[in-house]
Amino acid sequence: LEGIPEVFPYGIYTVPEVSMVGITEEEAKKKNLNYCTGRANYKDTARGKIIGAQSGMMKIIFDRETLVILGVHVIGHFASEVIHYGLSLVDNKKTVKQVVSTVFNYPTLHALYKHACYDGLGNLAGYKVKRLTCDYVRLDTADIPDYDE
Repeated sequence: LEGIPEVFPYGIYTVPEVSMVGITEEEAKKKNLNYCTGRANYKDTARGKIIGAQSGMMKIIFDRETLVILGVHVIGHFASEVIHYGLSLVDNKKTVKQVVSTVFNYPTLHALYKHACYDGLGNLAGYKVKRLTCDYVRLDTADIPDYDE
């Protein structure tokens, strides 16, 4: 059947909410994929501070070579709503570079995507991006293989 999506988001309406789309890190390991991860905490975003989030996080899983996002996992406030952008990223095979270059309304929880992608690019380059309590992170892209600005 044409038109039936291959990728579905999942949401668990608990406190906190849990949502995911794409593959898990465990699946990536089982498939011997060359992957990398990036994480972001709600409390490190401006919107997270506004809503008083003390916990909550996002994890992205992406291919090390192509930088294509393979999975997104969110635990925290509004996780089942925030995941829909992740669905678009996984379904359309978007890269972490494309997310970093995307402009989001400010302040929104979608900043989690940028924070997680910056963290993932830092992990890929072999060092941790300093956790900042703002929405702007500097990363020396010269250390990232094949990074075109």
